[in-house]
Amino acid sequence: MQGQALHNVTGKLRQIKNDLMALVFPNTCAVCKIQLPDGMQNLCFVCTSDLHYTYFESYKESSPLDELFWGRVFLKSTFSLLYFTKKNSTHDLVHSIKYQNNQQLAIAMGEKMAEKLKIKWKEDIPDFFIPVPLHPKKKFKRGYNQSELLAQGLSNKLTIPIETKLLTRSKNTKTQTKKGKMERWDNVDNIFDLNHPEDWKNKHLCIVDDVITTGATLESCVRILQQKIEGCEVSVISLAFAK
Repeated sequence: MQGQALHNVTGKLRQIKNDLMALVFPNTCAVCKIQLPDGMQNLCFVCTSDLHYTYFESYKESSPLDELFWGRVFLKSTFSLLYFTKKNSTHDLVHSIKYQNNQQLAIAMGEKMAEKLKIKWKEDIPDFFIPVPLHPKKKFKRGYNQSELLAQGLSNKLTIPIETKLLTRSKNTKTQTKKGKMERWDNVDNIFDLNHPEDWKNKHLCIVDDVITTGATLESCVRILQQKIEGCEVSVISLAFAK
């Protein structure tokens, strides 16, 4: 009887602890902020259902993302998990990752990307993930690089290593949000450097980004990789794509 009583008291104390933790660190939806039930993480059912998946893995010839880079750079493959618009949950999800310190959500979405890529990448699997780098000042201010966290989630599921030293950002550019296509390109032209490109000969590198709009930043990344690394093949993937 004493053992059962002790068990009951322990259970009640555990529940009180969980309730207090929920008050201090509420488990809420990253988009609508509603309280999530036990066992659910990051997004509620409604906001999850409002995400617009691209289904790029079903394209046999080319996808809209492939076509964005036609005539600009040659890519081994492209992929984006979601369509980015301001009319669905994707916008708030990306905002939560990028500006609200929701690092765990970034990792979780990277793992979600990996589930789709397992279907797409039946061959020609990349050798390394290369997150689009932030300038050190911007990374220090934000505290993290969201592209690195997405890559972490991808690597967790696909066991492809992450390389963060090869590609570095040498210029601290202004935000791309309100710039036109040509302004975006001017803003990111020649802003990246490579460290020891001779060590990466004949590698297949996959650049990871959060959101692709005009593709200017990724184009700049791809150009320097292909220009300075002999035999380098490049793929690009992102969490979201603004079509």
